[in-house]
Amino acid sequence: MELPSDRLRLHLGSFDDRLGPLDAFDLQDLSLPLEIFELPSAQDDLKQSNTSREKSIISSGALLSWDDFAHSSYDDPDRYCYSANPTTLRSVYLSEASSHVFDAALRLNACQSIEKCLLSNAVTRDTLVLCLRYLGLGRDSLLFVYHDVKGSFVYSVERLAISGLSESVVQSACTQMIQHGNNIKALQRFVDHTYASSNSLQGKISLAACISSALGVFQSSLQHRAAMAPGILGVLNDFERPGQILRCLLQVVVDAERTSTDEHLLSSLYDRVLQLDDTSYWLRDTLLEIISCISKPWLEFTSAWIGLTANSVNLFSESSGSKSFVSVQTVQPVDSFRQTTKDPEFILDESKMPTFISPEERSRIFEAGKSLRYLAKLHPSHPLVRPDVVSTVLTPTLDWQFSWPDVEWVEAKAKAYGESLAAAIETFETCKSQIQAAEVMQHNLSLSPVRLFEKTEVEIDQYLTDSESTLDRPLEDPQEFSQSRFHSILLNTFELERGPSTFEQSMFPPPISLMPLLSFSPIIATRARLIDSSCIRLFFRDHDLRHHLALQRQFHLFGNGVFSSKLSSALFSPELQMAQRQKGVARGGSAMGLQLENRDSWPPASSELRLALMDVLPDSYESAFNVHDPDRQKTKGSGDLPGGLGFAVRELSPEELHKCKNTDSLSAMDFLSLQYRPPPPLDAIITPTSLYKYDLVFKLILRTSRMMHIVHQLFLSASSRHSPRATSQIAHRFRIDATHFVTTLTAYFLDAAIAQPWTRFESAMDRIEQHLDEDDNTQRRIGTGTGHGGGGVAHIRHLHEQTLDQITFGLLLRRRQEPVRRVLESIFSAVMQFSRWSRDHAPGDGGDAEKVARLYASFRKRVRLFVGICRGLAEKRGYSATTGPNDDVLKVGGVGVSGNIIAQLCVKLEMNGYYSDVVAVDKD
Repeated sequence: MELPSDRLRLHLGSFDDRLGPLDAFDLQDLSLPLEIFELPSAQDDLKQSNTSREKSIISSGALLSWDDFAHSSYDDPDRYCYSANPTTLRSVYLSEASSHVFDAALRLNACQSIEKCLLSNAVTRDTLVLCLRYLGLGRDSLLFVYHDVKGSFVYSVERLAISGLSESVVQSACTQMIQHGNNIKALQRFVDHTYASSNSLQGKISLAACISSALGVFQSSLQHRAAMAPGILGVLNDFERPGQILRCLLQVVVDAERTSTDEHLLSSLYDRVLQLDDTSYWLRDTLLEIISCISKPWLEFTSAWIGLTANSVNLFSESSGSKSFVSVQTVQPVDSFRQTTKDPEFILDESKMPTFISPEERSRIFEAGKSLRYLAKLHPSHPLVRPDVVSTVLTPTLDWQFSWPDVEWVEAKAKAYGESLAAAIETFETCKSQIQAAEVMQHNLSLSPVRLFEKTEVEIDQYLTDSESTLDRPLEDPQEFSQSRFHSILLNTFELERGPSTFEQSMFPPPISLMPLLSFSPIIATRARLIDSSCIRLFFRDHDLRHHLALQRQFHLFGNGVFSSKLSSALFSPELQMAQRQKGVARGGSAMGLQLENRDSWPPASSELRLALMDVLPDSYESAFNVHDPDRQKTKGSGDLPGGLGFAVRELSPEELHKCKNTDSLSAMDFLSLQYRPPPPLDAIITPTSLYKYDLVFKLILRTSRMMHIVHQLFLSASSRHSPRATSQIAHRFRIDATHFVTTLTAYFLDAAIAQPWTRFESAMDRIEQHLDEDDNTQRRIGTGTGHGGGGVAHIRHLHEQTLDQITFGLLLRRRQEPVRRVLESIFSAVMQFSRWSRDHAPGDGGDAEKVARLYASFRKRVRLFVGICRGLAEKRGYSATTGPNDDVLKVGGVGVSGNIIAQLCVKLEMNGYYSDVVAVDKD
């Protein structure tokens, strides 16, 4: 009996009423087989056969996704339905119906104009797919042509209509492929223009080669896949990832067009890779390989500059001109004699260095190459500059390393290279003759020595045969190898070949920001340490650097007491015979001087200077050095002092010459200077800038010596029995205050401002020389013997220049200290005026007493001002002689020097507030 459906009701009780509430459980804990689940039928009229098929698909556990839909073997169970004929199945999707059905559906909602367009410009789908593929490859076709004026592909027909596709789908696909075609054309234009131009940079040529290779791989690979994805979606899918690569390459080309040097091109490409590293890691291998290709010219020059290639030292010298980051300039520093030096010199051009090279590495590379040229000039037989030694030792090459195993290999290679070359240097320094050194080095460094006297005739013939076969073997083309490597990386990036990439091989590759340091630093640091260590040994032992530095301390910085005493007597003492020619007076054979205070004409003639100063330097040099070193004995007047040391007349400007003519002025002795020319290669450390600072110090100390003579004469004239006894109390106080100020200032200049920095410098030099002695005793060459951090010649030059900076700071000779220096000069002028009054005044002259009172008041006021300014500078935060971040390298006993040295002057001049109770000091 069949019951009516409206009366059939099935009531199920609540599970909560009968069994109680269910406990909470996790759905992921269920592990039931799929067969126990039976899904209800989706349609009421499905036949039993279709239901059983549905159950079979569910029980199979197949996953339904777009990836499965892309395969032709996939069959959707809900795709079909029964038509009027129960035995015939038809698709339920409109898109899988006939194209005529889809076109008819479009015509239902379209206007008459679209229908006419469909009839007039309709093309087959296969034609569109073929034209789109040609368009993506940058080629003209039936439907698209390239317009040279617009610089883009355009439609050859007004509107395209494809049967079975909507207009929006066609337009979207065409727009994407037009962009791909335009990118191809833009890249091809860059390649053609770069190859055609005669002024193209080497980096751009390498970039053009990489892009040309990428375009070739792009076109050949996509043509190979044309038959694998015949539909429009297949075409778009094929061009998706290659299109992203081409867009990235186009951005690189745009950046390259804005650069004018290879180094700027490298920097821009490196910055681009850093930007894309986080967003498009799959492009990492391709872009890094492009960087490796573009950087080859720069790396080759860097290798030649630091001597990693044979005969590279002779190929690049001062006469070769500027190249890359090394600029050859004719430096013309004006020295103290208004003379110019026009010797070409290597200058580091920071703008020609890539940005991924740190400032420390830049300085290390440049100084290593510069020191290597010193070795080549002075010691051409040194192993570091000999082409045969460089070619014999297994020298590593500078190249990018993109994985941790490669980085470890470079470090091991650099270590082995350093040990091999250090052995050659050790042999060179221990052998007595250069011929013997060459023979021993050739024996030790030979990779496969052939000892024919120990071999039989058969063995010798076999060796020669093997050698001939090795010579007949074709050489590997590094460019061809690089292109094949880049070709494989491109294929892997396009996902056309499933080879493992560098990123897949190492899930944690080296960060791109550290790759330059990890790739180049081990080799560069090893080479630089070897060069610096060898140069320092030659500077200290063969060229006697310490002696020349001591020479500056003894004379330019008045560290020799004999020199200071003899020079002061020759210039100012009235007890010596005057060197000036006088009528009716014959010159005697005793010592002669200039007697500055007893002359009417000034400055003296050159003959007078020679007579007065002829024995000052030879006697002082002999007393300073011959006691300790008999090998340096000099005869008087021989003129053979190191560096041509001697007195000279400084060429003055008209204004300076006018001040110098006045014997009562502070500038009366400014014409006199010391002349010194450091012999090569010591001019790398004692630079023209250093000599200029030495001259400033000499000029100031010479003025101070004159002031010491003046205050000494003040007390001599006051204590003389011929001087008037009725000396005013003000004049007596003036003598005491002036003597205290001048003597205290002179002691500060010599004992604090000069002696303390130079003592620290000497300690640093002693430590460097101690490292050299330890290296010789232990026969170690790598990483030692270069003092602080292995800076070599550059490090010593920095120590020397920093010492002079600290000295000039303590002597108030810096440009920012000019106001203080003017106050000091005014104090000296007041003392000199009082000295003139002391020599010329008459006893009981009231006008003169008033003049002395005015001079003393002016003197005290200026001294108060000077002391107040110095105290303000000493207490000012951050006011010191430091000039850079590494200025703490001068230490005493390993402890850095802190505090302001001007504070010592304040304590020496005024310890009990003698001047500060009158003038309030502005500490700002």
